[in-house]
Order: sequence, then C-alpha cells, then structure tokens
Amino acid sequence: MDTETSTIQNETTPEVENESPLYEANYVLTEEVYKKLILRARPWLRLLISWALLVAACFLLSLANKNRTDTLWPSLIIVTIVMPLTIFIALRRNLKNFRQDKSLYNSERHLKFYSDRLVIETPRGNRITPYSELYKIKEKKDYFYLYISKNRFIPVIKEYCSEELMDFIRKIK
Repeated sequence: MDTETSTIQNETTPEVENESPLYEANYVLTEEVYKKLILRARPWLRLLISWALLVAACFLLSLANKNRTDTLWPSLIIVTIVMPLTIFIALRRNLKNFRQDKSLYNSERHLKFYSDRLVIETPRGNRITPYSELYKIKEKKDYFYLYISKNRFIPVIKEYCSEELMDFIRKIK
C-alpha cells in the first residue's frame, strides 16, 4: 500500500496562495507511525480472506471428487504456503520503500483543508487533492485514511486534528 508521497507536485497554484484553509493539521511522519499506518490499513486482510476461501474451495472440491484427491491436496499445500508468503512480501516491500526514501523520515507534513480540496505540504513539495478525486474515506480509532485509489491513501492522524476538522473529514464523502 502506497501513501500519497509517490506523486507530490513541486508547485503551488495561485488560488491556494490567496485563500485561507478552513482547517489545518501538522505532524511528523516517523518510521513507527508509518508501520502503524500500514498495519492498521490492513492490506493483508483481503489476501488472508482470499486465501481462506481458496483453501475451503479446495477442501470442498476434494470431498466432492473423491477420485481426484491426488491432485487437489498438493494444490492445497501450495496455496497454504504461497498466500502467507505473498502477504509477508507485500508488507516487507512497503516498509523497504519507506526506508529507502530518506526524505520521508521525520519530515513534517502540513495538511490544509479547503472547501473543495486538500493540500499537503512537505519538504519535497506540495500535493493538491480535490475531494471529488477521493476514492473513499476510512475512519479508524487513531487515523483517517483518505484513499486516492484502491491502494493509495493519504494518512491523517487524529491526534493532531481538532474536533471540527474530524467532523469536516467525516462529511467530505
């Protein structure tokens, strides 16, 4: 799962400079925070559910085709090994990408919420995301995940948000 940092623009638009944001939040993205974001976003959960359904389907097929169990059980064993390995590799790759991009470490992020868009300011540049382009918004105990696409999100840490800002995010979609 990628965060929004992969497509940051290095320019500001004139309308952003002249308009005041409705709400602001500032935080520092550390490695610990990033790990929590990735694990709490649960990218592995879909894979785990798919794996369980596949195992159940193989088991049911082996019961239905008693003569063909010689081919189904090896498949079941392969699936049992491959799916957890895939989950591990996906999580490890996301953390490796974060570690390689040293500019993400301890970089302060300024989130500015306007009436129609979100502006994220980092040392690398700015990202402007209109609310109409958000795929979905997930609210968890400590975070909001503003999804740009199915697998890319902008993290918003509730600890650094006012109650008014959290209400505003809930009403976006």
